[in-house]
Amino acid sequence: GGCGAYPRGGGRYSARWARPGCARSPGSGPGAFSAEYGLDQTLPIYSGGLGVLSGDHLKSASDLGIPLVAIGLLYKNGYFNQKINGSGAQETEYKNLDIENLPLESVKDSEGKDILVALHFPKKKIYLKAWKVNVGRVELYLLDSDIDANIPEYREITKTLYGGDREMRIQQEIILGQAGVAMLKALGYKPTIYHMNEGHSSFLILELIYNLMKEKQISFPIARDIISAKTVFTTHTPVPAGNDIFELSLVEKYFEGYWDKLGITKQEFFQMGMKPNAKIDTTGFNMGILALKVAGKKNGVSELHGAVSRELFGEVWPEIAANESPITYVTNGIHTCSWLSPYLKELYNKYLIFSNLEVIMNIPKKNIINKKNNFICSLYQVENFLNKFTILLKTKNFAEFIKKQN
Repeated sequence: GGCGAYPRGGGRYSARWARPGCARSPGSGPGAFSAEYGLDQTLPIYSGGLGVLSGDHLKSASDLGIPLVAIGLLYKNGYFNQKINGSGAQETEYKNLDIENLPLESVKDSEGKDILVALHFPKKKIYLKAWKVNVGRVELYLLDSDIDANIPEYREITKTLYGGDREMRIQQEIILGQAGVAMLKALGYKPTIYHMNEGHSSFLILELIYNLMKEKQISFPIARDIISAKTVFTTHTPVPAGNDIFELSLVEKYFEGYWDKLGITKQEFFQMGMKPNAKIDTTGFNMGILALKVAGKKNGVSELHGAVSRELFGEVWPEIAANESPITYVTNGIHTCSWLSPYLKELYNKYLIFSNLEVIMNIPKKNIINKKNNFICSLYQVENFLNKFTILLKTKNFAEFIKKQN
């Protein structure tokens, strides 16, 4: 296939796109969790690279027919816009999203009522509703605390991406992880794999372990091992400061008594987010370490980043050498069609969907060069793409093509 608009319809995913055996049953495909998604500038619920990667991940899953479902938060104030004032200093500006004119669908039950999930917060229960975004064949559910059922303080929690203080940050991450799991369950999804894109959603691990203990009447160690086989963690930030670490007093405030439900002590609960040799009285709760300790698969986002991450988190596994830490890598990719100009899409769709080398090597020069605007795209850009294509076909390099055109 080439670069085109996302097809719609066909249920959760169209049978003609999904690979046989990709999901055992509807709703059992992978569940993706991320604090931000860069789908389009009209929906500014992202700040940078993590969001762009998460958004491209969903688009590519749609193209491939992977029955993925995703969870995020609906930031009605989005992320800030940058302005430069008369003195040359940067200022931040937030704008309320026009929900009515965005591709968001309020998720309701058969009676037309909002589907809500609830969490126990210190002052009162907090309720979350969901908005659905159709990313082609992939469904993204964004959780929203700005509803009448919540007290004013709690309505503010999901409004701003990376906004507020440390307490608001832990509130957002509890909602993303724990309420995210609860919402998927309420919607009938039963993911076989839960993917945490960065550590923000790591609290989902606690929810999954507790749910399994309750359902199967099993102990914490057994449930933890089972959940380990169902979780994947991708770390992005190669510096310690890039990983959320919460004060233990703040963690205790929001998880008071949760360790009793898990059948472990408070100290054991705190140690889930710490390096093995850390002292509890001088250490915070690290979201990345929680994910690294439990997730069965851990990866960085390039070969070099994987190596850096093994060194950075080596103390999590003190019994082995740091460079042998069980963190692999999956090199970041992009959703190609989202980053091509309209003209290049047309060019690639016309010629590069063929595997016939003769057709590719004879792309007319006039289709690459625009006489009025000189180059529509640089010859280097086309050379780079075709080089990779011809290498895949085990052919000569692009020099032959350039020579032919000249």
